[in-house]
Amino acid sequence: MILDQIKRYIPTQLKTILKGFPIALTKNHKYDLYTKKLLKDYLKPDSNCIDVGCYKGEILDLFIAFAPKGSHLAFEPIQVNFKQLEHKYRQQEHVELFNTALSNTEGHSEFQYVKTNSAYSGFRRRDYVRDETIEIVNVTKTTLDSIAKNKRVDCIKIDVEGAEYLVLEGARQTILSNKPLIIFEHGKGASEYYGYSSEKLFDLLHELGLNVYTFESYFDKKEALTKDELIRQFEDEVNYYFVAHV
Repeated sequence: MILDQIKRYIPTQLKTILKGFPIALTKNHKYDLYTKKLLKDYLKPDSNCIDVGCYKGEILDLFIAFAPKGSHLAFEPIQVNFKQLEHKYRQQEHVELFNTALSNTEGHSEFQYVKTNSAYSGFRRRDYVRDETIEIVNVTKTTLDSIAKNKRVDCIKIDVEGAEYLVLEGARQTILSNKPLIIFEHGKGASEYYGYSSEKLFDLLHELGLNVYTFESYFDKKEALTKDELIRQFEDEVNYYFVAHV
């Protein structure tokens, strides 16, 4: 945790070098390595993937690399980030970008744009490691079900600074129809600001036919987490990235 906080002050160029290091130096780096391994093992060349909270496209890059024949959707509500993504993927015909947030309803919403660290941006303010400059902007929001209707979906990544329950609620039919592999963030300091509990999140995923795993338990083919164990992992800040699958 301390290393992850220190990492925020490291220049961007050095962060890029650290991400390429094969041994995890921070918890975030560990999740990056686990995510890459999981996607490499799980995805097929024609898998269709969805990146919710695309940011700079690091996970979208993995989708393209491991599923080059698939069709990929990416959602990024912050205009400046979206413009960068448009430029980055302008020649990727299998990538469709949406300048919108995903939620459980459609319309418009206030959005906390953290200008000094846009990765922390979300519908609601959350805990921050340091003082941040925040601008309240208005964003379009929609549901995944309205976008991915009648589309085969094999994998979803959700990193939305606490709003993961809302995204999952708005993706009920997509998940029920496809039972995709879902990699999602659910961590203290963000998720509790949305008025739902780990227990409620667990119940929703089970209602949708999915079990919850840590990366390690999924890799080792161990039993899924119980509701009490997910709650403990959240409350004790053991993990804040999880895998949901059948």
